Amino acid sequence: MSRSEWDTLAQRILRRDERRCYVCGKQEATQVDHKIPVSEGGSPRDEDNLGAICATPCHEEKSRAERIRAAQRARAGVGESRS
Repeated sequence: MSRSEWDTLAQRILRRDERRCYVCGKQEATQVDHKIPVSEGGSPRDEDNLGAICATPCHEEKSRAERIRAAQRARAGVGESRS
């Protein structure tokens, strides 16, 4: 997906959600997030997997938790081929 396609999709999601953050409920969202991260099996383009989100603290905290889970999966060898 190109940057301009993402920007168009993000604006549509922000309008759909009336800028209401799906995490905290405040009507201050400025970003769009994959509710289920693509790295965890979420669809990158499915609008049902996209939601408006506040940049701070909601998106920052969610992204931090996702990075921790990714590191834990990497340490555990999840997704590695065992030949």
